[in-house]
Amino acid sequence: MAISFGITINAFSVLTLPLIETFNCTNEQAARVATVFIITMTLSMPAVGWLLGIFGIRWLIS
Repeated sequence: MAISFGITINAFSVLTLPLIETFNCTNEQAARVATVFIITMTLSMPAVGWLLGIFGIRWLIS
């Protein structure tokens, strides 16, 4: 999970210009996408850890 989280965060820097060109938005608006993603992932990690502790990895992935 940590590896995919890191890859996704790093992909935002590569995808910022295509997002700006495709959706005709400002740099600030494109950066908000990354900010919302990071906040959402940070807030959801305790819940995912709790679910992994209760049900195990096989149930959560399937």
